[in-house]
Amino acid sequence: MIEALTPTGVIRAAQTLQQLAEGYEEGKEAFEALTLTDWPAFKVRGYMHDVGRSFIAYDEIKKQIDLFARFKVNVFHWHLTDYTGWRFEVKAFPQLTAAENNIRQPGSYYTQEQCRELVAYAAERGVTVIPEIDMPGHSHVFQKAMGYDMQTDQGVAALKQILDEAADVFQGVPYIHIGGDEVRITYPQFMETMSKYVRDKGLKVVLWNRLVAGPPTASICDLTQMWATSGQVVKGLPNIDCRYNYTNHFDVYADLVGIYKSNIYYERQGTPEVAGTISAAWNDTKTRTDADIVCQNNIYANILASAERAWCGGGEQYIEKGGTTLPNSGKEYEEFADFERRFLFHKAHSLKNEPIAYVKQTNVRWRITDPFPNDGNNALALPPETSDAEVLPTSFEYKGKTYATRIATGAGIYLRHIWHPTVPSFFTSPTNNQTAYAWTYVYSPVEQDAGAQIEFYTYSRSGNEKGPKAGAWDRRGSKVWLNGIEIAAPKWEQPEANIQQNHATQGLTNENLTARDVVKVHLRKGWNKVFLRLPHVNSGGTARDKWQFTFVLTDLSGKQALNGIVYSPNKCIDEAADQLASRIDEISHYLEARYSEELGFYPAALALPLRKQLEQVRGTLQDSLSAAEREAQRNQLDEAFRTLQEGEATASLNMPKVSQQTERHGYSFCTPLRGNRYPTAKGANQPLVGETTFQPQGGTWLFRLREDGAFDIENASSGLFISPDSPNNQALRTVTEVPRQGWTLKPANELGYFIITSGTAQFNQTNNGGQGFQIYNWGWGNEYFRHGM
Repeated sequence: MIEALTPTGVIRAAQTLQQLAEGYEEGKEAFEALTLTDWPAFKVRGYMHDVGRSFIAYDEIKKQIDLFARFKVNVFHWHLTDYTGWRFEVKAFPQLTAAENNIRQPGSYYTQEQCRELVAYAAERGVTVIPEIDMPGHSHVFQKAMGYDMQTDQGVAALKQILDEAADVFQGVPYIHIGGDEVRITYPQFMETMSKYVRDKGLKVVLWNRLVAGPPTASICDLTQMWATSGQVVKGLPNIDCRYNYTNHFDVYADLVGIYKSNIYYERQGTPEVAGTISAAWNDTKTRTDADIVCQNNIYANILASAERAWCGGGEQYIEKGGTTLPNSGKEYEEFADFERRFLFHKAHSLKNEPIAYVKQTNVRWRITDPFPNDGNNALALPPETSDAEVLPTSFEYKGKTYATRIATGAGIYLRHIWHPTVPSFFTSPTNNQTAYAWTYVYSPVEQDAGAQIEFYTYSRSGNEKGPKAGAWDRRGSKVWLNGIEIAAPKWEQPEANIQQNHATQGLTNENLTARDVVKVHLRKGWNKVFLRLPHVNSGGTARDKWQFTFVLTDLSGKQALNGIVYSPNKCIDEAADQLASRIDEISHYLEARYSEELGFYPAALALPLRKQLEQVRGTLQDSLSAAEREAQRNQLDEAFRTLQEGEATASLNMPKVSQQTERHGYSFCTPLRGNRYPTAKGANQPLVGETTFQPQGGTWLFRLREDGAFDIENASSGLFISPDSPNNQALRTVTEVPRQGWTLKPANELGYFIITSGTAQFNQTNNGGQGFQIYNWGWGNEYFRHGM
């Protein structure tokens, strides 16, 4: 028996039962009697197709609605008009859909009868259609067909006739979306006029958020759809989160992790102002087929991930905080692994006929180095590449510096996300002219041929682009080796091509792994080494700055993950040992970031016992131990780690050594958050200036301890003191006499940084030439200074 508050609730219950019964033979009992009580966390769980740019066949849209409805997707946003096409039949103006006026797929549009039918078809499945007639921007076809702009008296009159027909055709829908984005309004009260016209027909208005003039208000819309980082919640209105759900920029693996992990605009449950989410496929760049649109945008995986998050709620962090990196273990890892298991089950059953490239990735583990400087040479072979160790080490020395490694989980990893730094990625501060390395060891129980999905740059389905170089994997010089043999790049269909957004015929071909066959590789029995060189040299001529890689082994068809193999960057066939190795890496990375001899960090000696314990356990990873013994090792490490962390509350940070008459300790100051400038003395009673390079004579400072416990900061060469007596918002100066007040170093929120303050004055590096880059007293400031010997 099904009980629900509304007819839609009955539909949702039936969809749940349909999911539970999936995979069972027809006529066979799928489950015993049970009681389920369920409801959605968010009202809107939707997806959007930009059919204005790239037409999708009517039957394909119906099929997708049917399939998505099984997973409680309840909104289809139908973006019917855009730069390259007008897809909604208008009886009053047949020229809008005439082939000669449409740029891409001319003559392709939806009849009014099809639109009516689709609304009813979707409603039967609990799906609301939101049709969009974009205005007044994105209206190239309108202007070409009509001979005038939307923002004219003629244009407004024509749009009213179009809305008359839309309101008649889309009967039963609550909303009409009228766009409003990416255009400057020049016609007086344009949005107000069109909004009122829609509302007068008893319909509600949806607008993109943000508009050029700013966020929309309740005076012109009833629901906003936030896009990109500029979209913000409008108080007093329901808002849909579409900000990072642009599947046209996504890769197959890492972005799915980001979407699934993320909550919805910082909310774990729906609120009156956060209604839910819509995943949008903006097909600005032409692909070859409808299947390419589905596969390259990873439509099914991405939409099911966001729909589940919107139904169940939760998510530990918003994607702006959590990023796209899958944790190696813990709650977020387990939740995603469970979603993956269920998605792959549906891929094998209800979605078995759909073009889905995604295969299991939660068992794929890598070791990735810190980025090495490469001086602009993407072919430079660095220590990981020249090492002949049977198992590559966890750190490397290069030019007097140690480069650590970390474990990463997943078939796709962003070292730098397309939306860096807004969306965090594996590297916190990636820069140009760097090279990183990634590797893993794959255990195969037999000698066998396999497929490999390989990619080093996912071409967005939006934006002008440059094709890969012939004979190369990408435009940056990335390479991949299997057992020391380089894997050759595919034969590109259009190497070096200029791929233009909104082009009529030219578009993407086999640039993305989703649009080509897997690479055939040969695995020997036992361990196989997969090794990747990952240079980041400028943008390589591509439009987007993505630093990424994808590698996963499949069957020869590319449809399923290769069974029976083990990925281990530590060469551990035992999964418990590999998990323990990941935990050792996590703790080691924490210690590297917080414990050292440098100023502002915790003393390295405090972490020495735990470091020794980590190395002892690391030495046992190749040993044959039981799962219980591995768990005991992990528990002991976790207990020691927890004790160390608790001790941080009372531990002292490394502070500058005090200079005496017979013993001097010189330091430089640096401002990484303000242009990497070095405070430098310029003479008696002169302003302190931040120089771009360290000048030993004027930039070396001594700390003299005062009787009150504060410091006098004295220039090592001239003996001048930094005085805190400057008025607020004026330059600090160097003086000959010992100041009446001293300075204290207060630890900042980030280790390794200090706030230098006297209690009334505070160091602040000015950041513009108009102030001569002087060091000012900003008593209310929050400038962090990093110190070095």
